[in-house]
Amino acid sequence: MSESDSFYAKRKAIHPKQIWGNSHKWRVYGGTVLCSLFFFTPWITWSGRPLVYFDLTLRQFHIINMTFWPQDFFFLAWFMIIAAFALFLFTTIAGRLWCGFTCPQTIWTFIFVFIEEKIEGPANSRRKREGQKLTNQEKSKKVLKHIIWLIIALATGLTFVSFFYPIRELLHDAINLQMPLTAVFWISVFTYLTYMDAGWLREQVCIHMCPYARFQSVMYDEDTLAVAYNPGCGEPRLSKSKSDFEETGQSQCIDCTLCVQVCPTGIDIRDGMQVDCINCGLCVDACGDVMESIGRPKNLITFNTLNRLKGLKSRIIRPKSVAYLTVLVIMSSLFLYQLLNRSDIEASMTHNRDRMFQMTKSGSILNYYTFKIANKSQSEHRYTVSITSDNFTLRESKTISLNKGQFLETFFTVESQLTDGQETHGSQIIIFEVKAADGSSHKQLESRFIYPSRR
Repeated sequence: MSESDSFYAKRKAIHPKQIWGNSHKWRVYGGTVLCSLFFFTPWITWSGRPLVYFDLTLRQFHIINMTFWPQDFFFLAWFMIIAAFALFLFTTIAGRLWCGFTCPQTIWTFIFVFIEEKIEGPANSRRKREGQKLTNQEKSKKVLKHIIWLIIALATGLTFVSFFYPIRELLHDAINLQMPLTAVFWISVFTYLTYMDAGWLREQVCIHMCPYARFQSVMYDEDTLAVAYNPGCGEPRLSKSKSDFEETGQSQCIDCTLCVQVCPTGIDIRDGMQVDCINCGLCVDACGDVMESIGRPKNLITFNTLNRLKGLKSRIIRPKSVAYLTVLVIMSSLFLYQLLNRSDIEASMTHNRDRMFQMTKSGSILNYYTFKIANKSQSEHRYTVSITSDNFTLRESKTISLNKGQFLETFFTVESQLTDGQETHGSQIIIFEVKAADGSSHKQLESRFIYPSRR
């Protein structure tokens, strides 16, 4: 077995040729928006705190004007399921649209490749230098390239950590060498991962590591829109001088191999649809430019479906896409309803197990409760605690003041005054009600009142 056929063969670096076409324009525009959101969001404040801030110390997760607690993690699970179904729907209709245009792996890789081209020259020059001894000037360029890569990777690591550690405090502590070791560790980890991922691994992540590349082919069918080569027009491949375009009216591939040169994963789309293809559309742009330059239709490599290539009608609305869309709409509607109607109070009332009950000299029965309450709103509130069940009274103060995001644990004593002839047994359900003074929210809590057994 030759080295090139071996599973352990050394990776051959891919140097994709840079090209500016419609697909790449959309990727640049979308990537600019996404990168701006990522890098600038930590700098935006809302009510005195970052717009998006995950406070692990207090276990509070702030997103715009909402605060989520660990008890709200089902919203995260729900959101991830919705995102999965959205991915299934988009993949069924438009293939690996996420991979080619919005995936951070793709965007960061293109940024690193762009820097590489600007510093070390075009792709063909870099290919020629592979394995050759470098001059001092070429070594200096490589060092400069890696320095810029590391700066971008460090900015990425700092920004990621700033969602958990406010960016202004983070930079202040970094400048004054007061940054906690935990922050230093995670910044180092994400800097290293970004540098290795976008600078060195690149297409290997898409081909071998990304789970989406493994199962996306299951969601493809003959009506899925994806980058495709039209062999009916392109074959047999002939040079421009030998092709008979004037007579046949077909574009015919002139075997310029530009579609291979621009591919970030190094595949030849003319061999058919492949799992390594990320649907970036660079081969579509390259082939279109070549066909336009020689005055031929741009129909060799396009975003197309297999049915269209066979001359059949292609359908966007089909059982699979309708099923995904239906589930997505239902789950999104329920998610929004639950989110908008989420209570601003998180409270619990539990019976104190180490002290079940106490009888007083006057004949009344006391039970003891542990009360926990969290103000999940973004403003200060006063809460009143009351009992809706008859024959029960609270012995402590019934008003509690909490700042935004504050948590409190306190204790209540509930008294039951027994009357002559009143029958009591093991326990009785008791209902507590917690209300905000301004009427913005309320919550009912159920517990049990325990009586001593009578013989």
